[in-house]
Amino acid sequence: MSLNWKEIDLILEELELPGAYIQKIVQPDFQTLIFNIYHPASGRFPLLISLEPASSRLHSTTIGKTEKKQLKLQRFAQFLRSRIQGGRILECSQPEGERIIVMKIRKAEELTLLYIRLWGGAGNVIATDTNGVILDALFRRPAKKEVSGQEFIPILPSSPQKNSQSKKYIYEIRHRADDISFNRQIEEAYSRRDRNVDLEKLLQTAEKVFQNQMEKLNLSLSKLCERLRNSEQFEQYKSTADLLAANAHT
Repeated sequence: MSLNWKEIDLILEELELPGAYIQKIVQPDFQTLIFNIYHPASGRFPLLISLEPASSRLHSTTIGKTEKKQLKLQRFAQFLRSRIQGGRILECSQPEGERIIVMKIRKAEELTLLYIRLWGGAGNVIATDTNGVILDALFRRPAKKEVSGQEFIPILPSSPQKNSQSKKYIYEIRHRADDISFNRQIEEAYSRRDRNVDLEKLLQTAEKVFQNQMEKLNLSLSKLCERLRNSEQFEQYKSTADLLAANAHT
C-alpha cells in the first residue's frame, strides 16, 4: 500500500530537508532513487524515493541500499548528478491533499524545482526550471507531455486527486509506533513487505523448478515403462534365439 498524503506530510515533518545538501544521488533499480542528504543541524541520512506502483513512498532509510550493487548510471540519475548533486534544498513542501513533494534546489546560480509525484502507477520524478519547463523526468511519457521542453502542470484538473475535495480528508495515518519515528516505522513496514515478496518469489521459483523436474521424471518413467512392456517376453525371445543359433547350420 502506498503512502497517503497525511502520512507523507508526517514524514516530511520529521525530516530536516530545507537547508540540507544533496551530497550524492544513486539509483539502485529502475523505480528507486536515493539521495544522500546532509543537514548542518541533524547530520547525514539517505532519503529513499520509490515509485513502485503498489508501494510508492518517500522516507529516510537505514537499510543500506546505497551499499548494494547499483544499476549502470541511468540517464535521469546522470542528469540529477549534473544538475542538483551538491546543491542545497531551499524549500520542501507538499500541496495539501496531494501526494506530491516539491523541492526547490539551488546549485551555484541554477534553481531547479523537483516534483516527486507518488501516485502509484502514475508516479514520476520531474525536474523543471523556475518557469515550469521540464528539464528531464525519470519516466518520459510523451502522451502526458512529461518530456523535456514541455510545460509541467503538477496537478491536472481531471486527476483522481481532484475529483472530489471530500476524498482528501478521509485518509488516516496508520497506527503509530511509540518507540520509533514514523520514518523508521514506514521503512520497517516496507522492508517486511519486501522480504515477504522476495520469499514469495523464491517459493514460486522453487515450485517452477520442482514442476519442471517432475515433468522430466514422469517422461523418463513413461519411457522406462514402455521399455519394460516391450521386454516382458524377453526370456521367450532369448530361448528362440538360442535355438536358432544352435541350429543355424541346418
